[in-house]
Amino acid sequence: MKKALKMLFVSALVATTFSSVAFAEITIGAWGRGLFVPATGPVGKDGDVVPLDTASWWNGDSRIGFTLKGESDNVGVVADLYMDGKNPVGGDNAYIWVSPMEGLKIYGGPAIFEDSLRGNSAYGSWNWWRPSGITGEDNIFDRANAGKSGNDSQGPTAESGMVIAYHSNGIHVNIALDMDQSANEITAAVDASNGADGVAGTADDVAAVAAQSETTTTALMFQRGQYQVGYDIAGIGTVRAQYIGMYYKASGDTDKATNYGLINAAVKVDKLMPALYADLGFWMATDADQTDSAKGSKMSDDNGSGGNTGQGTGISLYVKYAMAPMTFHVSSDIDMGVKDAAGEDITSIKAGLGFDMDLGNGLGLVTDVRYGSNDCTVNKKDGSGVKETAAAISFLAGVEQGYSNGKIGVGFQGTTGTFAGKPAAELGSEDSFEWAVPVKLEYWF
Repeated sequence: MKKALKMLFVSALVATTFSSVAFAEITIGAWGRGLFVPATGPVGKDGDVVPLDTASWWNGDSRIGFTLKGESDNVGVVADLYMDGKNPVGGDNAYIWVSPMEGLKIYGGPAIFEDSLRGNSAYGSWNWWRPSGITGEDNIFDRANAGKSGNDSQGPTAESGMVIAYHSNGIHVNIALDMDQSANEITAAVDASNGADGVAGTADDVAAVAAQSETTTTALMFQRGQYQVGYDIAGIGTVRAQYIGMYYKASGDTDKATNYGLINAAVKVDKLMPALYADLGFWMATDADQTDSAKGSKMSDDNGSGGNTGQGTGISLYVKYAMAPMTFHVSSDIDMGVKDAAGEDITSIKAGLGFDMDLGNGLGLVTDVRYGSNDCTVNKKDGSGVKETAAAISFLAGVEQGYSNGKIGVGFQGTTGTFAGKPAAELGSEDSFEWAVPVKLEYWF
């Protein structure tokens, strides 16, 4: 009898297990990229040529990453795991999602990206070693994000977050909230100093200021949330708009942080004709004072909100036109009311042209040229050591061999600015020029 009961129990357990597997799926995906540069220069005052291993977005080790997913019709979990020199184990996404009804998903976790409405202008050198000032992800329409992943775009970071997303019948709604920000530091401590003249007891002395922090209440969580809406226009594309809650506070300011917002709107045309993809975005801050250097702007460390550079009024454009075997790219970003190296208001202009060609059998040519009106910070030529903002021009010419789940490429890149994370050549003027010969290895599964 006991043996029969044991067999019955085992049979029930096996049946339950296989029943669960039948309705759920666990998958492992992977993506990674490494740029191995046998020669780049000049580096340092001596102008050395050196080898290095880097990633596209910073001067560090290559990215080796995996994504674990488990999902059924109504419940799922996602965890990105990657290893590189900066993050022995990290991830862009780590969340649980539940879909209580068709079209509705609720995400919760320490790092959430919801990309359904994102405006992305990544091409050319964005996917190689990025020159300083280059734009690509989120510059047209910022993706919905919450938790620690918030430091990749416009909002303040948090320990965890929640995203509520509804997508049905051409209607899109995303609400992203950052959570667990108790004792969030909003200004760093300032050490006492003797001012620019280095002499104690003179008028330009700076007193020490303790770090400022605040507890994020539920009301502040909603004030600093991200709220997106979008609508699909049949045969044309998608229009979308959003409000992103922000704040600023200058070092030494004893008042509470000031809340404001970024308004971001965009229209994407990707269904009018198969060969054309065009996306136009608009940005505007609701509080012009946040660009005042006395209060801190997005180009200042005083601004606790972090994010991309330029919180004035901005217009961004990306157009891609594919005419086999060629693909053309055009991009531009115009930001008014941002700051230069001296803290003065300026208009920033970025522009790019790209050209790709399929050479057959997986072989392709990749080229682009980029310009940024103030992407380079240099020393003035007068020898004063004062920094000024200068224009930067960069270019890429590369060849890639693609396979079913990856590629290898070799290219030549140059810039009058610098590359992501790379120390400046210290040549001291806008005459500086840096170059690199990257070998790119990339995989996806």
